[in-house]
Amino acid sequence: DINFNSSTESDLISKYRDMSLNPEIDSAIDEIINEFVDIEDEDIITLDVSDKVEDKVKETVISEFEETLRLLDFKNSCYDISRRWYIDGRIRYHAIIDKSKVNEGLQELRYIDPRKLRKFKEIDTKRSKKDNTTNNTLNKVVNEYYIYADRGFSANNNAISTSTNGYGVSGLRISKDA
Repeated sequence: DINFNSSTESDLISKYRDMSLNPEIDSAIDEIINEFVDIEDEDIITLDVSDKVEDKVKETVISEFEETLRLLDFKNSCYDISRRWYIDGRIRYHAIIDKSKVNEGLQELRYIDPRKLRKFKEIDTKRSKKDNTTNNTLNKVVNEYYIYADRGFSANNNAISTSTNGYGVSGLRISKDA
């Protein structure tokens, strides 16, 4: 459909998913994913840590990277994760941390359908400034967070409600760092 006009990111993702159901496109996607995912290699993915970083920082970064791969079960699910990312053009996970055991770090990573998650920024227009050289307004962001709406955010269903945040969007509010 060359005349497809998307009004939302959610519509685009749905269109990409519909296209991937076509046998020829599905086969092409499989070929592409097979080219960059080699599950026969012992290390499917590695992290190149710069030599300019202290050894203690390197060890911490590598340790957390390995923990993230473990939580994703990357060795067994790398093909599915890569395919999902390739089709949707984005991938989102919710990082779960036990508030009573913060020192234990990340406990779980939960996949979130990107059609059901939207980032919001609250802007303080009173503290916004105008850049004299470019004549653009520099907005002062007061708060950033995500809203998870089980019904999604399509053009037909913007998940609008009057009983929630200032944007009138209903759903679960998730902090930016999660």
